[in-house]
Amino acid sequence: MELKKSEDYLPILSPIIERINQEMKKEFPGFQFEHVGSTSIPGAITKGDLDFVLIVKPEEFQITQSKLENLSYYIKDDTLQTDELRMMVTDKYQHDVAIQIVIKGSRFESFLFFRDLLRNDHELVKRYNKIKTKSVGESYRQNKASFISDVLAKL
Repeated sequence: MELKKSEDYLPILSPIIERINQEMKKEFPGFQFEHVGSTSIPGAITKGDLDFVLIVKPEEFQITQSKLENLSYYIKDDTLQTDELRMMVTDKYQHDVAIQIVIKGSRFESFLFFRDLLRNDHELVKRYNKIKTKSVGESYRQNKASFISDVLAKL
């Protein structure tokens, strides 16, 4: 796995981000749709995958999943799936793309909180990058998740 600064990926990813934004705006007008993850954080290192959050009301959760499935997204195996969170991925782009369907007001809005914390704290970005760099390989996801949990627990 190769990690690069988010800025190095943006020239490649910007057209994909724009296409996804337009597709979501068309399919889910009025919904809160946000780019999250390391590619949305200046100075963060990343694998170059794209992560988004789609915030929905509880009664919109299942229909949102169905609509995403009609757009060639599917549930990602081996990830946390709850009645408030559904991770959907697609293979229709040349880069990994994931959309987290999140119930408005749930604890999973933490994707946004974490992104915003990093955008506003360069030292925190440096610590996050260090964890990622030291964890390339098997422990990458686990160490990254532990770091995120630790940071959010201090809020």
